Amino acid sequence: ASTMLNDAEADECGPLIVTALEKERRRSKHDPSQPRRPLRLLPSGQIEKDSAESKAFRKFALENDSFIQLVPNPKQAGKDSWKRYERYKLATTLRELVELSITSKRPRVRAAQVEKARADIINDYCRGYILFPQLEHNASSHFVDATKLARKVGTVNIHALFSHDEMQSASKAAAAEEKKTITELIAAHIDTAKAREVSSTPLKFHDQIRALWEYDKMIQLSDVDVKKEAAYAATLVGNLVKGGIPEPATYRQAIAADHPERDQWLASMQRERSTLEGRGTWELVPRRSMGKHKPVRCKYVLKKKLNKDSSLQFKSRLVACGYSQVAGLDYSIDETYAGVCSYSSMRFLMSLICQKGYIMSQSDIQGAYLESYLNDTVYMEPPPDMRGPNGELPRDKDGNELVCSLKRGLYGLKQSGHAWSQCFKEFLLTDPKYNMGFTEFTGEPNLYRKTFVLNGRQEEILLGQYVDDLVIGAS
Repeated sequence: ASTMLNDAEADECGPLIVTALEKERRRSKHDPSQPRRPLRLLPSGQIEKDSAESKAFRKFALENDSFIQLVPNPKQAGKDSWKRYERYKLATTLRELVELSITSKRPRVRAAQVEKARADIINDYCRGYILFPQLEHNASSHFVDATKLARKVGTVNIHALFSHDEMQSASKAAAAEEKKTITELIAAHIDTAKAREVSSTPLKFHDQIRALWEYDKMIQLSDVDVKKEAAYAATLVGNLVKGGIPEPATYRQAIAADHPERDQWLASMQRERSTLEGRGTWELVPRRSMGKHKPVRCKYVLKKKLNKDSSLQFKSRLVACGYSQVAGLDYSIDETYAGVCSYSSMRFLMSLICQKGYIMSQSDIQGAYLESYLNDTVYMEPPPDMRGPNGELPRDKDGNELVCSLKRGLYGLKQSGHAWSQCFKEFLLTDPKYNMGFTEFTGEPNLYRKTFVLNGRQEEILLGQYVDDLVIGAS
């Protein structure tokens, strides 16, 4: 009792003061510098209001082709929405979801299908059917109905004492359960919360305790329901966060002295940089030699991958921040795409392979962009692990600050996709060293064919390209 905080001390430093709760709310909002999905306080299947932060996050995910994962088809079987969901449920990006939704060749119908796909994205996002495994919010209440869960375990959601929207949700749930006394109590809390929010007066510590005590007296719950709710929440959170420790968003977070996986991330970044330097991806040159060019920034993208044997693989990729490139100086505006096979052409290819009874296989080219060479002059700031402890740039023996003059296509550059596409095309068609001997299909520049005689028989290889993924059919 002698160590208990009094009202004045609790108002100053307690965990339930308005400033502390507002700080937690700000963390859930969209941050363009470190985009994360805004905090979702409802489980999958329930509709949550589409906020400005959610719209900004979806725009970021679409423009950056962020990885997505859709839950098993939750729609009513046989309905139009169920059929559309079946077409795009294997999409890995929002852009791919739209592409998989387009089935018609007529421009007017295709435009209508695009609009319908965009509407499906908004609906599925608000219902929690689309997950962003690499960009989900790391709060423990994410995808959990905090108000309902608190009520079931015989307590109160502290945020409900401040949040008008959350208290309205709790009020509706209580009315559905026909608990008149609980509804009246929640309504009273709403009025109290509104008044305190308007006046910006923090709640007293004893008010918080009194609310918890009153709520606890009125709510009872069976152990079975508690276990079901807890198991659901634990399963969902476990799927979103591999290994129990969130992936660091920045280089500084990864190398922080108190980070439990610091050594693994340092080793992973060292492997990535050694690979890039071994391939001659850049050359260090004095900063003063850049002329009118400005160096693009770069960063490490850090991800954890769960292997088949349940072990964790720490992956680091150094990417250039291509948005800081200048059109016409650092790249040509008509060289910002990578070659992809249209879906109709890919279907034709697989149909032809089946018709001829060929062997079909798939191949993924690792580090594809690094195989190409740049035609443009591009400079890049040195990677963060090449800098000094206070961010100092590396210097040559004469004391000149150094930057990276890029020689190969690095992930993130505007022209890397186009450079890789041209590199692969030249390899198949005209490379004098390997003399692959492929020819392009007339109507599809990303389908290739090769015929040759082997052991007296006419043989054939068909190949479809989608950036760095290949579908191969061989006689």
